[in-house]
Amino acid sequence: MQYRNCGSRSSGKERDTETGLDYFGARYYGSNMGRFTSVDPIWVKGDRVVDPQRLNLYAYVRNNPLLFIDPSGMELQIGNCGSGVPPAACLDMAKQGLKKEDRDSVTLIKGDGKNGCSKGAYCVGVDANHKSDSDNFKALQYVANKKGDIAVLEGKGSSDKVSSFAFIGISFKAQFNYEPTMNKDTGFMGLTLNPVGGPIDPLVPYSPDSNTHVVFATGMSMEDIISTIHHELRHVFLGDFGRLQRGEHPASGQQNKAAQDEAIENMKEK
Repeated sequence: MQYRNCGSRSSGKERDTETGLDYFGARYYGSNMGRFTSVDPIWVKGDRVVDPQRLNLYAYVRNNPLLFIDPSGMELQIGNCGSGVPPAACLDMAKQGLKKEDRDSVTLIKGDGKNGCSKGAYCVGVDANHKSDSDNFKALQYVANKKGDIAVLEGKGSSDKVSSFAFIGISFKAQFNYEPTMNKDTGFMGLTLNPVGGPIDPLVPYSPDSNTHVVFATGMSMEDIISTIHHELRHVFLGDFGRLQRGEHPASGQQNKAAQDEAIENMKEK
């Protein structure tokens, strides 16, 4: 859910003239009824339990359409990837960690609100029908096409703070006893922040919003950046956007290492 222009009363989506319903990609909305025609595909998460207005899965944006909008919810977005780094260059870094024959199946989409990507956002489009034996491609394909979830890929410099939410109410810095700086020297090369959901761990930092954030340090070598991106994407894939705990994947450490190794090997394919 995102904030919208408070002066607009329309959903901003394409309307089917025969039914009078607005198409949101994942489901239809009836403006005359003020509700969706099917339930929200997003599962009931911990942050919804403390926000009763969001427990009604037919409701549109907490019953407050003057303040919020509801994007399609099926996106891997590219956020700020570092000073002067355009979205296309950020996506290219992720693509270098894929096999050469898989890269053309990954494209950059500028969102218009009707093409499966939120208006004004840049999204990663991955051909859902492309077949590959690459685990890195399969993970990226899943993350980009998972219905009901949004992940944001973003880079952080050494002076950039990492926004997070913790149930024990202390800062990310104090919680882990190190500066929120990202670089290889500190060992803080990447981080996956999932939305609140499933069993609550008060010592784990969660996403500050309803999206998953895939964060990587920008002040590293290209090899470290690309391998870190795919390491963190594998976390999203294995944990299913935070629905599963890492402890439920006994081989998660091996798979994350495999994602890094494959990314480094794929970089050699020009």
